[in-house]
Amino acid sequence: SIAKHLGRDYPVGQIVWARYAASLVPIGLYAAGAGRLRTMWATRRPDLQVARAAFVLLSTYLVFAALKSIALAHVTSIIFISPILVALLAVMLLGETMTTLRWVAVLLGFAGALLIIRPGFEGFSWIMLMPLAAAFTRAAYVLTTRALGGFDDPFTTLLYSAVIGTAVSSVTLLFGWRSPDAIGGALMALLGLLGAVSHFMMIRAYALAPSSALAPFTYAELAWSVFFGIVLFGEHPDAATLAGVAIIIASGMIVIRTGR
Repeated sequence: SIAKHLGRDYPVGQIVWARYAASLVPIGLYAAGAGRLRTMWATRRPDLQVARAAFVLLSTYLVFAALKSIALAHVTSIIFISPILVALLAVMLLGETMTTLRWVAVLLGFAGALLIIRPGFEGFSWIMLMPLAAAFTRAAYVLTTRALGGFDDPFTTLLYSAVIGTAVSSVTLLFGWRSPDAIGGALMALLGLLGAVSHFMMIRAYALAPSSALAPFTYAELAWSVFFGIVLFGEHPDAATLAGVAIIIASGMIVIRTGR
């Protein structure tokens, strides 16, 4: 919601940079206070750390860019086909098996996304493909987060994502910068703080519990996106969007239940 609000006045690259740069502050303060400025860099899988940071950064760009033109609930709901994509990628990359029920759930999930995107109908915009692409990158970084849970400390993963994200997004500042006012600067700082705290919680959760146990809680984000969209931006989802959201949640829950 903060990113969508900032998108009215600031370039996407600047918002992404602020999200990562501001998150370095609480991470650095923690590392300094705990005496871990050097040890936090130690990783057993630098390849996975770089890959995961790249997936997170690309996902952030796609989502923030989409939010400039698309309703918050639309973007969030389309992204939430990612649990279904995780199941597909697990088959291709990890050799897991897919039951008939899971294939039905996958098809249902894509049908729900298409109901929200509505390609070929009035109101469709190619920008809607951005959150669809973000769903793939989100699925990729969930899988790499899972993989890293058995190797590195969550703060190490958080640090690599923040440093790489800040470094790469700094390049985009050459193509657009607007000096923020007091409110804009405060919101950018808050965006980074919330990003760091929530990201750490997600990393820690996937290290402690299986994704099938965690996934139902993530669907609360859909309800919050609809709520904030209505309250903050006056975005009232239509019946087709709500139906698509319901189908995506149902398909995701099928995937979760069959994975237990």
